[in-house]
Amino acid sequence: MDSLLNKFPDVYLINLPERKDRLRSATKELARIGWKIGSGDVQLYPAQKFEDRGRFPNVGCRGTFFSHLACLKRAQQKGQPNVILLEDDISFTSSLPRLTPSILAQLETIEWDFCYLGHEQTGEIGHANSRTNEVKLVPYRGHILQAHFLLINGRVLPKLIAHLDRVASGTEGDQEFGPMPVDGAYNIFRRNPDIYTVIANPKLGWQHPSRSDISPRPFDSWPPLKSLTSAIRHIRYVASAWRS
Repeated sequence: MDSLLNKFPDVYLINLPERKDRLRSATKELARIGWKIGSGDVQLYPAQKFEDRGRFPNVGCRGTFFSHLACLKRAQQKGQPNVILLEDDISFTSSLPRLTPSILAQLETIEWDFCYLGHEQTGEIGHANSRTNEVKLVPYRGHILQAHFLLINGRVLPKLIAHLDRVASGTEGDQEFGPMPVDGAYNIFRRNPDIYTVIANPKLGWQHPSRSDISPRPFDSWPPLKSLTSAIRHIRYVASAWRS
């Protein structure tokens, strides 16, 4: 059976150990598409956490950046041809297994270095659902928000890792090479004309509603509302899963 796991032997799910709620949700989402954590499928990476923000915008941003970088370095050390990065608030369309043969065929015939199967701020591209029978991987040069379902070609890992190392050690406030959110650093790297990016149309993965560790909202820490907002997000997540 065709599976992305055949072409991408290194798949990392980035999860803060204390976010067991997200890990439970991600495990269920993986099961929906026939993947599981461990046993040669998806590797669980305990996300890095810092006490201070360093030169990054905030501590969550710093942790996410270095977690992505660590996964990429692991893949490079193992000499893997390609890598998939997943963040623990991922939701998948249930049609992903059916669309996988088309995805694999397109990846074999097009130039690509970054393939965003989930993405935001990329125009009027909708979400796939259970009735979706076609997906196109289309070239894209613009800004992309989020990196929750990202495929990276192993051939760019040395240059990409060097770029991220440079960003991590850069000057605070430098809009090109200073510490920034990891999706911003990917955007800067992708400006190189020799780097080819494709995005999925429609989107095959997206973030499900949950409390953010990078930019938590005030009501997430206020006890009277914390349980209520958690329940509302769960209802939204269940509704989204049903539609996809």
